[in-house]
Amino acid sequence: MLYVQTLVRIADNSGGYIGLCIRVLNHSKRAVIGDAVVVAVKSILLNRKVTHNRRRKIGRGAVKRAIVLRVAYPRLRKYCLFIKGSSNAVAILGN
Repeated sequence: MLYVQTLVRIADNSGGYIGLCIRVLNHSKRAVIGDAVVVAVKSILLNRKVTHNRRRKIGRGAVKRAIVLRVAYPRLRKYCLFIKGSSNAVAILGN
């Protein structure tokens, strides 16, 4: 489950690395897999080559919408099966 002020990993090719959840866009206090959240990018990947033709898709301090891909909180499925992700991860949505 993701709450406000939770650090998340950005798991797409936008160039962001770590983000901070600043808003949950459903009518509850926590977000689960598949929910939309608002993320502020805290750090970006610096080891990628950026030529003068291409700019980064995302910069530090950008505020974007994202969708939750995995959470570190265990979730109970049928037959007493628990599913748990390795970390909290989101994917940045387009414009």
